[in-house]
Amino acid sequence: MTPTPLSVIVFAHNQALLLRECLRSVDWAAEIIVIDGDSTDETLRVAREYTKFVHPRPAGGEAEARNNALLLSSTERVLSLSAQEVLTPELKEEIRLLLKNEPACNGFYLPLKHFMGNVWIRYGGFYPAFELRLFRKGKLRDSGVDGSTENLKHDLLRYSYRDFTDAITQLDLQTELEAKQWIRENRKVGVGKMLRKSIGSFWRQYFSQKGHKDGVIGLFMAVQTGMREFLSFAKYWEATRGDR
Repeated sequence: MTPTPLSVIVFAHNQALLLRECLRSVDWAAEIIVIDGDSTDETLRVAREYTKFVHPRPAGGEAEARNNALLLSSTERVLSLSAQEVLTPELKEEIRLLLKNEPACNGFYLPLKHFMGNVWIRYGGFYPAFELRLFRKGKLRDSGVDGSTENLKHDLLRYSYRDFTDAITQLDLQTELEAKQWIRENRKVGVGKMLRKSIGSFWRQYFSQKGHKDGVIGLFMAVQTGMREFLSFAKYWEATRGDR
C-alpha cells in the first residue's frame, strides 16, 4: 500500500503502552514524528520501532513544542496527536480518502471520544469534542487556521486517563507547566479571577453540560477541571512570592 502523503506528529511522555496503539493506527502515513518529553519508561524504545524521527520536546510551552515539530515535518498535510489517541479504522479511511482527493480546506476538526480507562465519558462537554488536528502546513495559527475548515465524521479515540490516580498525576504535570508558562509571560494572576474561573468551570461542566449524568466519573472530571486553575495559581504563587 502506498503511504499517504501525511506527516503525523505524536507528543508523548511516559506512555509506552498507549503509544504503541497510537502508532499502529497511523503506520500508513508517509512520515511519523514522535516528540518525547523526557520519558523514563519504554516510550523511546516503542517510538523507534515505528519511526526514526524521534526528537526531544523543547523546554518551552505547548505552542513552542508544536511549532518546532512542524519545522521537522516534510509533507504539506499534518496530523497532530498525543500518545493517548488512537484512530479508528473508519477515521483512517476517511482521512486517506480525503487526502487522495486533495481537498481545498486548510483545516479539519476531528471529533474526540474520551475515555477514563475503558469507560466512555459522554457528557460534561467531552463528546463530541471537536479539535483542530489535521491541517495544511504553514496555515496553522494560534487562533486556528487561515482559510476554510470542515468537521470530519469519525471519532478519534482518546484514552485520557488509565484511572483516577493517572488523572491526578497528569493534573500535577499540566499545572506545573501552566504555572511556568505564566511566569515566563510575566502574567499577573489574581485570587479573585482564579476563583471565579475555577468555580465557573466546575459549574459549567457538571451542571450546564450535564457531567452529572456520567456519575462518579463525571463528578471527578468536573472537580478536576475546576482544580486545574487553582493548582496552577498555587504553584505560580509559590514560585513567585518574595520571601522564598
